[in-house]
Amino acid sequence: MDVLLNPDRFFSQRMEMGFRIPLLILLLFAILSSISASISLQFIIEDILGKLGKDAEILAGTILFFTLVGAFLGPFVSWILISAVLYAISKIAGGNGSFSTLARFTAFSFIPPILCIPLTTYLTIETIRSMSFESVISHFVFSSVLTLWQYVYWLFAVKNAMNLSFRRSAIVSAIPLIAYAILSFWSMSVQIGGINTVRTRI
Repeated sequence: MDVLLNPDRFFSQRMEMGFRIPLLILLLFAILSSISASISLQFIIEDILGKLGKDAEILAGTILFFTLVGAFLGPFVSWILISAVLYAISKIAGGNGSFSTLARFTAFSFIPPILCIPLTTYLTIETIRSMSFESVISHFVFSSVLTLWQYVYWLFAVKNAMNLSFRRSAIVSAIPLIAYAILSFWSMSVQIGGINTVRTRI
């Protein structure tokens, strides 16, 4: 249970671990993200087909395909980017460690999204259904809390993999945390705006 309750101790005892478990975590999240995206997207597709009929089947299929591909590949891309950013900032802060070790530890930060995927899917569906200001705020607050949970893993991943103090690790990890939160809010706003535009034009 250290992986959930005490990631600092968990990482400190697994400096020589391989990539098998980290990659399995990423694969599991990629699969669950694809399923979640498929379920959520059904509400949009049904709306489009209901108004445009069979003429929109190709469009709906294309949207579904690219959404599922993006949802599956997204976790792996995010993992590489987050690991690279944390490593670069850690080196600037005086860190001395291995990128591969940091990358393996960073993969565990996807455990919170895995555990919360049912609630994430529910909130996404509710946001799509209502498209209200309240639903957008609720989704954003939940995403922010989830990112803060991931931040805890980033902090201790940096601390152990890059041999930095708790304070420096907290500062290093806070930089991608802020960027990640801003990007998530912007992405969510764009997606909702796009959905509203499509529904208005149909």
